[in-house]
Amino acid sequence: MVAPVTFFTIIRAFVGEFDELQRLAIGSWLGAVPGSEVLVMGDHEGAAEACADLGVTHMPDVATNEHGTELVSDVFAQAQRVARHEWMCEVSADIVLGGDFILALQAIRKLRRPFVVGQRWDVAPDGTECKLHPPCGVDYFLFKRDTLGEIPPFAVGRTLYDNWMVWAAMESWGLTVIDATETITALHLAHGYPEYGDKAVMLQSEEKRHNTQLFFDSGAPRPYGTNDAPYVMVAGKVKERKA
Repeated sequence: MVAPVTFFTIIRAFVGEFDELQRLAIGSWLGAVPGSEVLVMGDHEGAAEACADLGVTHMPDVATNEHGTELVSDVFAQAQRVARHEWMCEVSADIVLGGDFILALQAIRKLRRPFVVGQRWDVAPDGTECKLHPPCGVDYFLFKRDTLGEIPPFAVGRTLYDNWMVWAAMESWGLTVIDATETITALHLAHGYPEYGDKAVMLQSEEKRHNTQLFFDSGAPRPYGTNDAPYVMVAGKVKERKA
């Protein structure tokens, strides 16, 4: 039997397109591994009601920057402090996980310090097309509680923190980093960016610049992606990546 997982995420307000999208994503996590829990983090409109409907835990009190954006460091710290399960997975609130997630858990159940990442599939707005996202975008991290080191106060959703996590797991924390793209189906549903109106504006924002400064001040030489993981998960087994 596979052990349950504590999934945790930072959400947007449950309004407009994000109400249905985030409910769909959270429901998929609950169905991915029997007995799992979900921690929904952030104080946003409709969150308390949605969490009550879905039967998951709402944690509204998360540290933010001056723009009101939640900080990655506090998200991970709080989640690990209250998690009921040893296995944990931080996942973006716009990601729908498939039933094959449990296969990844089976593949790593005997590993002492695994850190699993993978590419997502981008679903077109009309649902007619699905493309594999480049390795630079990492939307989930599966690991064991209390195996991570210190995390800088990156702003959630303002880029580079995911690339930093892969680098830190490999170079600082001594974890076994595994690319599970071929095993875990992670679907990213298209949506807008209400915080800035457009993603291009976010990429020119002060929050993005601050994340970039934190990234390079930490000593990371470049953004790491899923393709930097020295191990891959194929057909339910973890193997060394071939050169």
